[in-house]
Amino acid sequence: MQQTMNLICERFLLGQMISEPVRLTGGLLHETWRLQTTTGSYVLKRLNPDIMRRPEARNNFKMSEEVAMQASFHLAALPARRVNNQAVQTIDGSDYLLFDWIDGKTLSADQLRSAHARQIGVQLGRLHGLTVATTGFLKPDTSSTSIDWDGHLKEGKRQQAKWLHLFMEEQEHLQRIERLAQEAQRQLPVDWIVSHRDLDPKNVLWTLKGPVLIDWESAGLIHRAVDVFETACYWSKKEDNTFDRNRFNVFLDGYATNQRLPGVDWTHVIDSSVQGKLDWLKFNLDRSLGKSGISEAERVLGTEQVVLTIKELRAHDRNLWMKWMSVR
Repeated sequence: MQQTMNLICERFLLGQMISEPVRLTGGLLHETWRLQTTTGSYVLKRLNPDIMRRPEARNNFKMSEEVAMQASFHLAALPARRVNNQAVQTIDGSDYLLFDWIDGKTLSADQLRSAHARQIGVQLGRLHGLTVATTGFLKPDTSSTSIDWDGHLKEGKRQQAKWLHLFMEEQEHLQRIERLAQEAQRQLPVDWIVSHRDLDPKNVLWTLKGPVLIDWESAGLIHRAVDVFETACYWSKKEDNTFDRNRFNVFLDGYATNQRLPGVDWTHVIDSSVQGKLDWLKFNLDRSLGKSGISEAERVLGTEQVVLTIKELRAHDRNLWMKWMSVR
């Protein structure tokens, strides 16, 4: 570890380590540490090797960090540091991103207030107003193949997965919202925009100067209205997986200070919005079941995320959302 840290300090011109790296918690895919060196404090992110083995991974990180860099010229966004104009650095057999340390904190659901939701609405409106080139970004696949529900159920039974009973209880509901999502994506008019795509409370640091938008690795093309709706849901969610209507509305009001709300059939937007969570569920089902020979730690994290994601999808209240959006 010490040798690797020395190489990292040398590559990024950080000077000398003045204390041991401190492992940070909360990452769902990657490992992160706080580094303190003679030049300052930093966050080091070791990118998940399973992710980096994907053929498209390096270009995805390159493109997403370019979005973060462009956004940082216009709003409080945190891009990774670069060496020779490259954000991802391969050092001692692993891939890393390095960020400046920000003195701020993320907020839990019980700490969120209407003022926070409004500020993020303003930030998203500003982001949507930027002219970010879409060249090189892959358009999201709107012809998503269905999850192999029965296959996962069968393997879950064989392994006696911890999420098995919850999965069985919710399978019919999950398959129904998947069908609605697939149909809605075919119905939505083309309105792609480059955005953060994961602007939930874990990816915003609150400082004395206001919010700083972090973790841009999901940045890419998304339907404008879907991005607005999903982010409004993130910032109106309560601890019990219900939603605060006032926070939902003030988020949209904040967005509307910079951008007009898209003129779309919001039913299609609401139905389409669960596709990202369904994709995340599939990824974690595979992780939990140990596909591709992943580590035990990854399997444990996958199992935790399967349970959390199914519960979030169970809380998706289509009728409630349609009622709220009908009066906007």
